[in-house]
Amino acid sequence: MTAATAATQERAALQAEVARLRQMVRHRAVVDQAVGVLLALGRSTPAEAWDVLREMSMRVGSTLPQVARHLVEYGRSGELPDAVRAELVRYPAVPRQPDRSGAGAPAAWKATQSGPASTCCRPPTQ
Repeated sequence: MTAATAATQERAALQAEVARLRQMVRHRAVVDQAVGVLLALGRSTPAEAWDVLREMSMRVGSTLPQVARHLVEYGRSGELPDAVRAELVRYPAVPRQPDRSGAGAPAAWKATQSGPASTCCRPPTQ
């Protein structure tokens, strides 16, 4: 192998690594936001919320950033794909109902649901 070939290969490997790192940074923000949604819903630790997110991703068969985007959207709108919703209710750290004050419920859910009788993962009524 010539020095020029080795340099070209090293440059290609470094470019691929930079692209991978840039993608990781882009996804980090949405994953952190999804952990925050799970923390608010489940009153769990960040490590527990991360584990739930990771497990949900594997069980649903979606990438971690895809599941994270769904959870962040759920925090905004109360909408959640059925597969993600089914996985979310599997975890005991995520309450099925808010307390009487509505604490732990996303703002969109509080605005559209009647409180303690509602479940965390039911879509809002129109």
